[in-house]
Amino acid sequence: MVAPENKLRLHHGKSWGQNRDGGPGSQGVLKQTSTETTLTFESIVRNDLTALRDFVTTLPEAVSSAVQKDMYATVSAAADSVGNVVSQREAGSPAKAFLEMLKKIEFGVNARGEVT
Repeated sequence: MVAPENKLRLHHGKSWGQNRDGGPGSQGVLKQTSTETTLTFESIVRNDLTALRDFVTTLPEAVSSAVQKDMYATVSAAADSVGNVVSQREAGSPAKAFLEMLKKIEFGVNARGEVT
């Protein structure tokens, strides 16, 4: 079971929203992701069928990479907006930065006494 305040509602093709009981909700907007690849004219003239195979093989990898880049940028912007950021440079080492990150984790209890 997922608590209602932790559910997202998708408005097909437009946006998603989160409604919180007694708290502020959030609204997100879908954005287009695209990628570009090249199939050379020479390979078409030579009737090189491996070029078509390579084109079809690399396309999913390129799309996946573009989606991951957008996802990480969105998560980073959300963390920055609430100040939930840890800097390895400021912490002094990866271990200290990791410990600082763990200290930022917060647990709470909702109105029904369930741990969140």
